[in-house]
Amino acid sequence: MICISHREIRFLDIPENLNANTSFTGTYTNKLPVHDVNHIETHEGQIYLGMSNKLIILDSLQTNEMDLFTFNINALNTPQKHYSNSKNEKLTFRENNVSIQFSLLDYYHSIRTLEYQINDGQWISIDARSNMINLASLAPAQYEVRFRINGAVQKDAAIFIIQKPWYLSWGFLALLFLLSGIATYAFYSNKLKKNKQKSHLELEKAMLEKNLRQSMLSSIKAQMNPHFLFNALNTIQSYILTEDKDNAANYLSKFSKLTRKILEMSDKERVSLQEEIDALILYIELEKMRFDDLNFTIQIAKDLNPEKVGIPSMIIQPYVENAIKHGLLHKPSDKNLSIHIHRKEQILIIEIEDNGIGRVRSEQINKNKPHHSFAAHANMKRIELLNLEKNNIGVAYTDKYDSGNQATGTLVTIQIPLEL
Repeated sequence: MICISHREIRFLDIPENLNANTSFTGTYTNKLPVHDVNHIETHEGQIYLGMSNKLIILDSLQTNEMDLFTFNINALNTPQKHYSNSKNEKLTFRENNVSIQFSLLDYYHSIRTLEYQINDGQWISIDARSNMINLASLAPAQYEVRFRINGAVQKDAAIFIIQKPWYLSWGFLALLFLLSGIATYAFYSNKLKKNKQKSHLELEKAMLEKNLRQSMLSSIKAQMNPHFLFNALNTIQSYILTEDKDNAANYLSKFSKLTRKILEMSDKERVSLQEEIDALILYIELEKMRFDDLNFTIQIAKDLNPEKVGIPSMIIQPYVENAIKHGLLHKPSDKNLSIHIHRKEQILIIEIEDNGIGRVRSEQINKNKPHHSFAAHANMKRIELLNLEKNNIGVAYTDKYDSGNQATGTLVTIQIPLEL
């Protein structure tokens, strides 16, 4: 907008009864309200501004460029609404295509450049004959659009705000975050509850299975021990019938010691290797009293401390019993039994070797007999159950033959993982 202030201006005050011969002159030193100018003419270096009741004469040499045009922002327009006020209007997020209408009166054709700027951004040139700029796809934010004419920034600016959509408002985002947190908590809480119930059921199942296996092991041991006791009692009876009192007394003494050890070991899941060997020696000595020509040796590697090594109770005795009664029983003489115990890394290795008639010949002899080796069969079932507890106990049989392919005995190898 043009404002001329504190400058001496000649003017003609035109009264209502003006005639052709009347003229008035004076000075005008206040700001000139140029919006009342309705006509402009230039003549001989002077500018004539026609108003409703005045004729103002300006010396063109005394004017500057700002005196020669007016600039006003008239309105904001969107496809949805018209805004006559261009200051601090709040537009919805859908009204993001904005047109700014302005008016520019160039009285003396003095405008060389017309530019606009958005929020202190770069100045963008437009045609000086324009009366509108279009701003498309504006993001939600506050905007200030200013104009510059011939390098001079205009005071009139368009200021407006494009509001965020409701789903991006802080209130909605806070509510969404809260609901998401509640949903997440409910989901994981329910999942944790189900997992806890599942774990509880699995634990109960594992405990039941373990108790069942323990019951089966106890049952097998209860069956295996009476079997040995039955054989021992038969031996004592044979001594009594033959009136061999010394052997009967000696046998009965060892038998009572062994019985006591068996009773002590039966209630234990694991015993020390020394306890197992002590019971094993008593058992073999009882069998030796029945077979005079039975010789046996037990060797333990020096790097093993039998008191510190734990193994399942009575794990060796059934295989020794099987070697004596099925391998050595039918051998005419020179019955030899050796037990070698050593370790390989974290594996305890027990080797039971006899020089009997071999498994093939023993099976042929016992084929038509109603009684089979109950102890060995029961121990196999017991090892299967122990391995369900991740013991990983292994048993291997090796049949020995001489150069003439004649059986010379059997080697049983038991492997038991050592507990660290």
